[in-house]
Amino acid sequence: MSGWSFTGSHSEELQAVFLEELEFCDAEREQFLLHRCQKSPELLQQVRELLNAGDRPSILDQQLPEAVLAQSLLAGGMAQARFGHWQVRRLLGHGGMGSVYLAEQEQPVQRLAALKLIQLGQESDESLWRFQQEQQVLARLSHPHIAGLIDAAVQPSGVSWLAMEYVDGRQLTDWCRARGCDLRERLRLFLQCCEAVRHAHQNAIIHRDLKPSNILVADTREGPMVKVIDFGIARILDESQDSQRTPSRRTRAGFLPGTPQYMSPEQLCGEIPVDIRTDVYSLGVVLYVLLTGGEPYISENRGSSLSRMSLLQAVLDQDPALPSQRVLQQSSAGGADETARLLARRLRGNLDAIVLKAMARERERRYQSVAELMSDLQCHLSDRPILARPDSWWYRLRRRILRNRGLVSALAAVFLALSIGILLADRQRQRAVDSEMRLKLRNYCADLLLASLALDDGDTANAVAALDRQRETSDARELDSLEFRLLSYLSAARVNQWRQNKRHFITAV
Repeated sequence: MSGWSFTGSHSEELQAVFLEELEFCDAEREQFLLHRCQKSPELLQQVRELLNAGDRPSILDQQLPEAVLAQSLLAGGMAQARFGHWQVRRLLGHGGMGSVYLAEQEQPVQRLAALKLIQLGQESDESLWRFQQEQQVLARLSHPHIAGLIDAAVQPSGVSWLAMEYVDGRQLTDWCRARGCDLRERLRLFLQCCEAVRHAHQNAIIHRDLKPSNILVADTREGPMVKVIDFGIARILDESQDSQRTPSRRTRAGFLPGTPQYMSPEQLCGEIPVDIRTDVYSLGVVLYVLLTGGEPYISENRGSSLSRMSLLQAVLDQDPALPSQRVLQQSSAGGADETARLLARRLRGNLDAIVLKAMARERERRYQSVAELMSDLQCHLSDRPILARPDSWWYRLRRRILRNRGLVSALAAVFLALSIGILLADRQRQRAVDSEMRLKLRNYCADLLLASLALDDGDTANAVAALDRQRETSDARELDSLEFRLLSYLSAARVNQWRQNKRHFITAV
């Protein structure tokens, strides 16, 4: 059929007859052709050849090994697919360039693995190179918080596959939300993730696609265990390794490896080579989401995500809201509650500063390594000063107090006990003074009353004795009172009158 071309007047007639006869059933088709081409046997022969060519099997109808495998997997016959010692059990998920299946090995040992295949229809030089690159990356890495490589091979049909450690867990944010983890528990899980990324950096590998769905948490006997997965677009920083990448294997124009919401500004722009600080930025976004439950850059329309261009513009022109502010913003949509306000208070300060430093727009202003980010988080957990906050005597004193809670609490308790003791002693002293003052006042009033009654009765001696007692015990303010002065005057007048009367009596006698 490849030798025919519908050009020229004869070809136009051939095309017209061919299209017309297709409208008839097989029983009527031959009769139509004999009638239509009775004047041109050559035309009749050519139409019959076209019909015969359409009935012959095509290469497109042949079942290639890859097509058989694809139909087996997609039609649900996964149990029939086998790769080396591994038998596929079920589909786990799809990625940008590959699909991951749960596979089981029965011999020589029985165990599970995550089996990764290149996405059907994506078998380009670029995807094949990245698949091989992922095998090389995983072969380099050996860390308890990284899902390691178990096996890899190429099927006789040409299908490449690799078997990785199977992690029976949930992504980081979902696991923390389901368990109701507090801030300290979330930070400790995040530190496990940082340890894995630091190990990759020590082996000259940049992950470039760090996000919650690539950070799984599994329950183990030792406690929750974080596993970093999917090094599909990781980059090896060794020039010797990168030089093996031929021009045909370089990233194609317009292809943006990674997840835009978690990509650094330089990775979004794609204009400058990335380094380990790209992963630091992505970890900062992951930490932001882990602490607040929302992404740092969101659309004005709630529930919709930013486009790549809008996201790039937001990253380059705007600063993300502080984590403490984002918590209150999200809470205010449904009515601010006490839990959100408490969380905002705990985020305010150190954690706000740590997240924003990790997500700094300029690489020079970020943490220069994952180790620095981990150091600040560990300092925060142990109440020590952090690198991300400006140094001041008040800040350092407050962190020192928080770090030495036990000693400070003991000293505070001693100080409080001493203060209470001093206060109680002072109150007792004041009570004694008040009691003494009341007694003096009572004696004062009693003596003045006695002096007054004595004067009324003409008993000047008792009046004078009562007033003399008060002169010995009372202060100047009481002795200067009107009552005391009046009684003193009256008693003195009586005494003087008695003396005059005595002199007159003596003189008379």
